[in-house]
Amino acid sequence: MGDPPRNLPGTTSELAKYLVRGISWLMVFRALSLGIGLVINIIMARLLLASGYGVYTFVITLVNILVVPALFGFVPLIVRETARHHLGGNWPELAAIVGKVRFRLVSFSVLLAFLSALAAGFLLRGNMEVYNHVFLLGIMLLPLIVFLQLNGSILRGLHHVVSSELPEFLFRRILFLLVLIAVYIQVEQVEAENIMMLYLGVSFLALVFSSYLLRSKLPAEIRDGIVVDPEINWLRASIPFFMLNGISLINQHTDTLMLGALESSALVGVYQAAVRSAGVVVMLLSVVNMVIQPSIVTLHNSGDTIRLQRLVTLSTRGVFFVAVSCLVALAVFGEYLLSLFGHEFGAARNAMLILAGGHVVNAFSGTVGMLLSMTGRESEALYGVSIGATVNIALNLILIPTYGIEGAAVATTTSTVVWTTILIRLATRKSGIYPTVFGSFLRPQPK
Repeated sequence: MGDPPRNLPGTTSELAKYLVRGISWLMVFRALSLGIGLVINIIMARLLLASGYGVYTFVITLVNILVVPALFGFVPLIVRETARHHLGGNWPELAAIVGKVRFRLVSFSVLLAFLSALAAGFLLRGNMEVYNHVFLLGIMLLPLIVFLQLNGSILRGLHHVVSSELPEFLFRRILFLLVLIAVYIQVEQVEAENIMMLYLGVSFLALVFSSYLLRSKLPAEIRDGIVVDPEINWLRASIPFFMLNGISLINQHTDTLMLGALESSALVGVYQAAVRSAGVVVMLLSVVNMVIQPSIVTLHNSGDTIRLQRLVTLSTRGVFFVAVSCLVALAVFGEYLLSLFGHEFGAARNAMLILAGGHVVNAFSGTVGMLLSMTGRESEALYGVSIGATVNIALNLILIPTYGIEGAAVATTTSTVVWTTILIRLATRKSGIYPTVFGSFLRPQPK
């Protein structure tokens, strides 16, 4: 995925090879990361026991939540602006992204970490001293994670998508696993703060490697040239992305939260099995979005709508084919999959299939949300997703009391149909690109 923007493939077969090459590597990384992550959590649970493992996961969850305001929607914006300036050869503006913009965001994350540490010292004092110690170590991860994500977003904007994933995979997965295995061989039990220190160390090494990769991939004009501020107002431009991320999270978790508020916790657990199982249907979409993100920006800004349509149609068809195949597999083997969670989770089968059907609808529209965001129409994407979130909340309120987990699944799937339909119409009207699997039929292109 390191091809320079001007050398993006042109024919359908070349675009297909380009997509398969990038997606294959990322899918390997994601699959291995899932497996390694499971092993890491098993070893940590054995080393920390239930109480220590609970403290560690609680603190990591809090840190990951703080990453959202620390980045404030800048990651997709930086990918878009990096790809745009790279295409136009605007080296001073691109140097500002690498230097000034990144420095300001990391500085803000350091300030946020400091304020969070002060708050923790006040709120977690006394009988929660164990949380205090682990949190004070864990909060040091915040600027490291922000720095890592910013480096990765610049690398993706420069079309080095696989390189953007390497630091996370090599250090925060493989190296961390090897360190934990070594610890597990030597001792039977450790404290949560010791594990947090180890994770902090491998995260720092990941950042060093990420910075080295970014430095090596930057064009010479950026490393040695002058720096000017880009012409956009970064804070103002990031607000729609920040809101889009927030409302997408609301859309993603509304069913579970409202099910917990209106029904029993046991039913929430059963429903989560359906959510996790159905999620495999659309797993490929996030990988495809990451791969084609910078290419959408490049082709859009160069006015090459023919290749942009081909890229969108090919990627959407691939995602849709995999999604339908996964739906069929769930219909056949879904009961066995749910039985792995426990015998009481078999009741989630109908909800799982309903959710999987919604994911297929999402796959049918492909990268429509990414298409709008990367072509400067993130406000339109925000409009469609906001309507979907409103429908989601209303239907969950109506359906859950009567139909339980199936009602929650129907509400979520219906809202997916609503916001994808809106985004398809907006993308077609605003960009002239048809984002569904029928794109090339609706907008015929010369061979």
